[in-house]
Amino acid sequence: MCGRLWDNPSSINLKHFPVAYKNAIINDFKNSWLLSLSTSTVLCTYRLFKHDFNFPTYLDCVPRKIRVVFTKLRLSSHQLSVETGRYASNRTPHIERYCLICNSIDLEDEYHFLLICNMYTDIRRKYIDKRNYEKSSVLKCLNLFNLIMLLYSIICENMCMKRLKNE
Repeated sequence: MCGRLWDNPSSINLKHFPVAYKNAIINDFKNSWLLSLSTSTVLCTYRLFKHDFNFPTYLDCVPRKIRVVFTKLRLSSHQLSVETGRYASNRTPHIERYCLICNSIDLEDEYHFLLICNMYTDIRRKYIDKRNYEKSSVLKCLNLFNLIMLLYSIICENMCMKRLKNE
């Protein structure tokens, strides 16, 4: 849009220019964001969840502690070997970033942490439906994350509706 605009300045509609210019800048930013997201070697988990540039509604209703944990997992800002091996003084090849908690030869990534690691079996049994961690897959992991976010969104919406009824 902007390239054509400067080629023919007499075609500028001053009334609509600010909105059109703002939209062009926003679209350019979103395209740059998507490109950097798709080419990043770090944000693999984030790419599974984030497909567009918008504010996730669950952030408004999830308790701060939980929001921080989910955000760290989504952004790969955690202490799992898949990340710590990237920055260690003796950088570890990606395929050798094993789980040091259960001493397996599994890559310690978000998937392993949530659905595989033996150290957390008791927690999984308590809070997660068995179908989500038995015969686990990356798709089940993604579905589990999305389900949690959806549940928080529904809870938040119900709380807001209840409050509106009481006002």
